[in-house]
Amino acid sequence: MLNRNRVLALILCSALAVSMMSGCNVNINANKDNDAKSEEEVKEEVPAEEPAEESEEVAEEPEQVILPELKSVDFDLTVYDDDNKYKVFESHGNSYLCTDESAKVYPELSDVLKGIDQNEKDGYQYTIDQNLEDAKEMAAEQQKEGNDYTYFCYSETELKCADERVVSLLRTEYGYLGGAHPDYYYQTFNLFSKTGKDLTLADIITDKDKLKTILTDKLNEEYPDGNFFDLDESLGNYVLELDPDDPDKYTYNFTIDPAGVSFYFGPYDLNSYADGDQKIDLFYDEISDILKDGFVYSDYEEEGRGDVIDDDEAAAEDEIRSKNTLVIKAPGYTGLTSIKNENNDDGTYFYEDMTSDGMTDIINMSYANSQRDGQAPDAYAENFVCALVDNDAKISGSKQDDKLTGALTYPAYRVEWESGSNEDSKQAIGVVILTDNFTYFYGFKCPLDSFEDNEEFYNSELESIELIELN
Repeated sequence: MLNRNRVLALILCSALAVSMMSGCNVNINANKDNDAKSEEEVKEEVPAEEPAEESEEVAEEPEQVILPELKSVDFDLTVYDDDNKYKVFESHGNSYLCTDESAKVYPELSDVLKGIDQNEKDGYQYTIDQNLEDAKEMAAEQQKEGNDYTYFCYSETELKCADERVVSLLRTEYGYLGGAHPDYYYQTFNLFSKTGKDLTLADIITDKDKLKTILTDKLNEEYPDGNFFDLDESLGNYVLELDPDDPDKYTYNFTIDPAGVSFYFGPYDLNSYADGDQKIDLFYDEISDILKDGFVYSDYEEEGRGDVIDDDEAAAEDEIRSKNTLVIKAPGYTGLTSIKNENNDDGTYFYEDMTSDGMTDIINMSYANSQRDGQAPDAYAENFVCALVDNDAKISGSKQDDKLTGALTYPAYRVEWESGSNEDSKQAIGVVILTDNFTYFYGFKCPLDSFEDNEEFYNSELESIELIELN
């Protein structure tokens, strides 16, 4: 930019140039007082022309992507007896909500998450109100027997993804309202981050029939002993998006993240309660031919939102996490009859034997964890027994075995239950051991009228079990 002196100098020079071009003579007064200034003096008065400053181009900074920040918020609706001494109805959970700062950037998303949280609380409160009298009666009976088992409904929510595109949540619901065993199921929430509107599989997948074929193949491959119902019929009831005119159809429970899309099936979705739940992970390259544009995170690392793990590296890590390396070693027996002998590729197993007198069943098993952060360990141990050890179990009590916990260096819980009816009634006792990735069980079951005679022996045997490394 020109300074003021420079502008004046230019005007003066322009005026002189015009005068010379028009042939005008400059009148110089010969009077001493008006002597013309020397050329040197004029030069001193007119500042030298300053060199033009080089223009500096300011590089445009890339627009900063502000990701939604979510926080886990707990709630507790547990009801206690009138004297506040024991639980009558256990109910608690957690939801994910936007932080205050993130709510300013994503106001629609924030409102939707608040609504999901409130709906969960309202639903639990309704369940409590409808079943409270029965819960009080059961809790009182359990207290007389020295047990704390009672009605419950609670949930655990996991955040699977939160970026500028998608927020994806997995909620596991647990419940027991009387009956033979507790229950659990999955619920998922997938939202567009900017609008808070539901993201459905129809926004991601182009062909529901091909998806069904891929899921069928994966389920048979990863759960060869799944004892599935007719998968073609079961999966045929799922649609990519709900249709109000077709109320008999339902949508998949799924979550989305930078690696791909995960599907969750709870008890009774595809098989019996005893056969447990299933999870299928589909990486984007496995479903590339049925993906809509915009949901493949090929540029995830470049955009600075996280690191992409190489496929081979991810597979190796999954293999390490998914491989069971421990087994329960118990005192030796002779003359046992094998009822079930199952070994799986991931190292999990299920052994069931019968003593030579035909009176006692001995179960030794391990299973990949379905435990969720925040779930009470004793409740998880009870659920594990009901879901995977004996689906006819009626739990009579559970507690942590401190001595065995110290010896095994993992939390160990003693669980007692009954199953069957009339002359087929049996009583059982066992230990559930919780490790980071796998759950183990060892226990005994015998006819109800014989249990008391064998209980001391069972307890002494359980105190002697060990966890050892597989060869």
